[in-house]
Amino acid sequence: MEDYILKHKYNDSPLEDYHLESKIWTIDEIVNAPEIVGWTPAFWLFYNGFLHIADIDIFDLFGTPQEPFQKIRKHDLKKKKSELEAVFERLDYKKKELIVYRTKRSGINNWDAIDVFSIGCYHNSKEIMRDQIIQDCIVRDKEISEKYKKSWPMRNFNPENS
Repeated sequence: MEDYILKHKYNDSPLEDYHLESKIWTIDEIVNAPEIVGWTPAFWLFYNGFLHIADIDIFDLFGTPQEPFQKIRKHDLKKKKSELEAVFERLDYKKKELIVYRTKRSGINNWDAIDVFSIGCYHNSKEIMRDQIIQDCIVRDKEISEKYKKSWPMRNFNPENS
């Protein structure tokens, strides 16, 4: 995985490594939550057993219209700290370990949101999920190996020697 992260490119750019942490958050940490620009890890968290408990639309929080190609950097969460704290109080955030991050994207399809996940069934099912990933990798490696073996005779083919 480390080798993949170091060498893999997306649109000719290296991958960015985002650290998401399950913990009991303070409101200051939430206001300064890690920003993930251009995509969201929500689907990966959901498919790995984490429970999505809140999606806070920053456009709604600021009362700004959501329009294509608008500049989303103008939303300073420090200005809405008390409103955010009220939302997180309803989630009982001071007593639960949560994963909190901000996800932003500009363009035709844009967003600016804070996603909140709880552990859900992750701890109960992580071994099953990890075993499935390992099995999928083994099957994929076998398929690649078989494909390579089938193409091997063609690698040494030289029409001049025939």
